[in-house]
Amino acid sequence: MIIFVAASVNPSSAESPNSNSKSNQIEYGEKYLPQTAVYTELQNSPDATAYVVIRLKKPHTVAAATMAEKRIAVKAVQESVITELAADEFNPVHIYDNFAAMTGYVNEQGLAKLAANPNVLSIGLDVGGHGHLNDSVPFINADDVHSLVGLGYTGEGITVAVLDTGIDSDHPDLRDNIADGWYYFLNETSGTGAEDDEGHGTNVAGIITSKGSVAPLGVAPDADILAIKVLDDDMKFQHTSIR
Repeated sequence: MIIFVAASVNPSSAESPNSNSKSNQIEYGEKYLPQTAVYTELQNSPDATAYVVIRLKKPHTVAAATMAEKRIAVKAVQESVITELAADEFNPVHIYDNFAAMTGYVNEQGLAKLAANPNVLSIGLDVGGHGHLNDSVPFINADDVHSLVGLGYTGEGITVAVLDTGIDSDHPDLRDNIADGWYYFLNETSGTGAEDDEGHGTNVAGIITSKGSVAPLGVAPDADILAIKVLDDDMKFQHTSIR
């Protein structure tokens, strides 16, 4: 059995006044501009700038456009916005290649210009986020299932195959749940063992079956993990290696 698991990530300030959610923005047609957060940041900043994430209109390209052509179109939209701003009004930090967005430091004058630019859809703070395994397990009611009287579904007797970067065989939350038969398929070679040299596979395994002694309790803490290492320490693989 193979299960693909994605970590639950929640915005760190989902309900704060600095949130960039639509509920905290003023709608102008398809444009969503921050209501107060960016202006508050400007007022409180010692250099009168705010670090913002700017979402731009998606450029029009034909359905058959190549990735290179799409990148050219994205760059054209980005440059059309940047050229309207003076160097002291907006200092770009990240200019993305594949989607119409960018980040940077903006002052009050630059913010006004961005808000008025028809190619700008939204401007918000980079609120970031963090993993929430402690929240996700009760959110999906896994803790309720664990404690069912007479049943106690905890994954006992189930083996989950995880195709990833392997597993840390010494991890205190995982070492007792590693099934026999772990294997690696890398760069036309294969063999016994799947020690994790990147960390991602261990994280995925922890979401499934962590005992909760170091990391948060997993969804199925008594399940076993059959670790299959198909990704190297650069998170890369070759199709021909998996056979």
